[in-house]
Amino acid sequence: MLGRTLHSEVFNSAVSSGGDSPGRLPSRARYIFLDPRAADFYPDWDAIAAIMVAMLRLESGRNPTTGR
Repeated sequence: MLGRTLHSEVFNSAVSSGGDSPGRLPSRARYIFLDPRAADFYPDWDAIAAIMVAMLRLESGRNPTTGR
């Protein structure tokens, strides 16, 4: 509950939830790269974006055939 309160921006963003897809979990990656408010939400946006890119690369290397 506290995490949802602290990161309500991500949960309430139409970008991170995939628009009109009910029940879809929010995507922090979508929020960071597609929502213009993310730069205000994260004081060090450059560092957060670099970490997210590293996490996405790690996951794609772990299972490269999923295509997700």
